[in-house]
Amino acid sequence: MSDKKLEACYKRIMNSTTDVEKPKHSCKVVKKSIGISIKKNKNAYANLGKQKVLVHRVVYEYINGKLDINKEISHLCGNHLCVKESHLIQETHSNNMSRIGCPGWFRIS
Repeated sequence: MSDKKLEACYKRIMNSTTDVEKPKHSCKVVKKSIGISIKKNKNAYANLGKQKVLVHRVVYEYINGKLDINKEISHLCGNHLCVKESHLIQETHSNNMSRIGCPGWFRIS
């Protein structure tokens, strides 16, 4: 994705967020708006031309640079609508799945 398209998409996403306070942390949650859709599986997508992209991937790529296609962007907070930079990590699928069902898996530093 081009730098200008990435930046425009990132700004649209960040303009569509709201802060949500949790007992131990706060998330920056994206909400449905023009160019942003939320699917039944609770993932949020942004329109990028004719392509729909996961918003958390756009945010991570904008902040950290090119993504490794062999890795996923995981939500350390467990909230699929969260785009807070410190809650997103690039890791393998097996590492991501290893936290499911594990009490106290939230590991934001």
